[in-house]
Amino acid sequence: MRPGTRPVWAPQHSGSLSDRVRRRCASGSVPAGLLGAPAVAGRKSHAPAANGRLSLSRSLSFVAGPGVAGLLVQIVGAPLSLLTDAASFLASAGLVTGIRAQEPPPAGSPQSLWQGISEGVRFTFSHPILRPFYLLVSTMNFFNFIYSALGVLYMVRVLHLPPVLIGIPAVLAGLGAIIGSLAAAPLARRAGSGRTMVAGEVMFTGGFLAVPLAFGPRLTATAIIGAGFVIVGIGLMLLDANATTMLQALIPGHLMGRATAANDQLNWGVRPLGALAGGLLGQWLGLHAALWIGTLGALGAALCLVATRVRRYRFGDSPGSPGST
Repeated sequence: MRPGTRPVWAPQHSGSLSDRVRRRCASGSVPAGLLGAPAVAGRKSHAPAANGRLSLSRSLSFVAGPGVAGLLVQIVGAPLSLLTDAASFLASAGLVTGIRAQEPPPAGSPQSLWQGISEGVRFTFSHPILRPFYLLVSTMNFFNFIYSALGVLYMVRVLHLPPVLIGIPAVLAGLGAIIGSLAAAPLARRAGSGRTMVAGEVMFTGGFLAVPLAFGPRLTATAIIGAGFVIVGIGLMLLDANATTMLQALIPGHLMGRATAANDQLNWGVRPLGALAGGLLGQWLGLHAALWIGTLGALGAALCLVATRVRRYRFGDSPGSPGST
């Protein structure tokens, strides 16, 4: 998962309209604007604190969103709740237009779309830190979306959890995200940005193991999944805030948009493939076996980061020259 992407607390599925409303309200908009934090904060040295605050605001929305959505569905019904949700995006866009930041003009001569994408790809995949980071995070996302296609279905069909119990882990994940967003900057200062980031990704992927491990009566299964999702929330924000700061430090300003857009094609492009693979594996092997493949595959990709230079990165280190080993 690339930093700044929407987390999958409880995966997307074609459930009832009210379920979709709750998921939609619980998720923040994809904060690609996190990469502009240094321009708004004024100096790159302010980026870790700025990213921590942005992550905290997202965490609060994860906690408040499901409750507000459920209340709206009960009071005005699902259709008007969806309309309210759409209006909130318009309000958000209006607030974003009020942001004032001094950004440097684009460097160099104008390029075509494909030239810009090619330059972003070349920079990223010749960089000794960004290359393994994006490849392994994209691999993690592929397996995470295998889980994403099946997780709620497993909770309903195998664990027999009612909607109210399925929603509890999502709220607990939001509480974990608040803890993670508050701890991200202090831990990075003490242990290093890279170690904190890698630990966050391992926690984020490892927490989902609670779903195939859950057993027993409904409340017991919900408690197991809820405990795992607290870890998911903490890990996501440790990863998200520190990885965003790392990208801001390592990608030159004139390449930020091109590199980010090119890498998003990889990071987001594998997600529907993972969801498709999840559906096929669930059909062929059964839900439980397919969930193990998704969760263990994602955790394995996260653990591979330990052996890369990403783990040794500290904010403020010289990024080095792309192509070095």
